[in-house]
Amino acid sequence: MSNAMSSFYRSQIEPFFRHPRILLCHALKRGLFNWMNDEQYLKFIWLIRMGYPLDLDNPKTFNEKLQWLKLHDHTPQYTIMADKYEAKKFIAERVGEEYVVPNYGVWDSFDEIDFDALPEQFVLKTTHDNDSVFIVKDRDIFDKASAKRLLEKHLKINHFWWWREWAYKNIKPRIIAEKLLIDNNNTTINDYKFFCFNGIPKFNYVCHHVSHGQNPVMTQNDGSPEFTLSHNLRPLYRLKNLMGHLETYTFYDSNYNKIMCSKADWPATVESEQPPFNFDKMKEIAAIL
Repeated sequence: MSNAMSSFYRSQIEPFFRHPRILLCHALKRGLFNWMNDEQYLKFIWLIRMGYPLDLDNPKTFNEKLQWLKLHDHTPQYTIMADKYEAKKFIAERVGEEYVVPNYGVWDSFDEIDFDALPEQFVLKTTHDNDSVFIVKDRDIFDKASAKRLLEKHLKINHFWWWREWAYKNIKPRIIAEKLLIDNNNTTINDYKFFCFNGIPKFNYVCHHVSHGQNPVMTQNDGSPEFTLSHNLRPLYRLKNLMGHLETYTFYDSNYNKIMCSKADWPATVESEQPPFNFDKMKEIAAIL
């Protein structure tokens, strides 16, 4: 091995094998723990990720209660909510179609898609899991082979087995094409997610998609210390940046004050930002849903 390759391995690759969480995720995706029942599995995963035993008899924290709900709350409606195609009907019936991203079609396989019937720009994704998004900005020249590999791979995945979230277990795997949402600079828009308790939005996070080559100032996910993409970046963040998959997750309360809350393994932006102009309307819709 050359000195340059050896140096790259030590600085970029070797650290990942020291993080059991990363190796665990690879094992989960390959179904190596599917033989466990749901409670055994959740206790096993919890201990590795959190570092202490999961208390299902007397859950106290938000995370513990989520695990309890996975085991004991199997409301059939959750499957509709988790299905990216069916959920749009659910939302339109309650707050109106104007708040739903339009669909261009839905198919059981990639080969069924009639691309000539689609607009110049659109998004392809599977309906039953995550990380299956393929953005098409030019229908006539995009890489169909790569899109097919990604989507067909995800059609074979049952997302339930990863974290035992019951809502995903019985979703029919399909592919949808929907409208591409971009801002005025033709870049990816921010993603806002609201957390409601007893129907009331209590806090939210903003997901910023960081393009390769950008260098925003960020914090560790516990809020300190500050670092940039080019200095002091943890190995996991560095790999995600190299792959063009880096995102930041910054949390705010219901009045849009920044709070020190984290999404595991992801950094937050240092600077607080102003709320979007329609923030109150966003909270109103979140409460209805």
